[in-house]
Amino acid sequence: MQEIADSHKEIGAEIKVTVAEGDPATEIVKQVIQNGHDLVIKSVDGQTVGKLFGGIARSLLRICPYPLWLLKPDIDGEFDRMLTAVDFDASDEAHRNPNQKLIEILSLIHI
Repeated sequence: MQEIADSHKEIGAEIKVTVAEGDPATEIVKQVIQNGHDLVIKSVDGQTVGKLFGGIARSLLRICPYPLWLLKPDIDGEFDRMLTAVDFDASDEAHRNPNQKLIEILSLIHI
């Protein structure tokens, strides 16, 4: 994993590899909270029979307090449209900030 991360340094990407033990979704959320990430992007295994997402993705949908972008590599490619849900009536800072970040992220993505 570190070799893959290092191969992207030449384009200016800073990729940190972290290894953790425990429930994958819980460990991902811990990293997100501890490091103040703005967005979680997860590749979803396309081989889950009869289900849209596997167990880790479903857990993240339930417990991740930050925006979550799930991608199916065999389906997702170039995007024609994107959708995000924001709460424009959020009354406290904790809910307003993630909403604003989502809007900023989507405005930067060129489709």
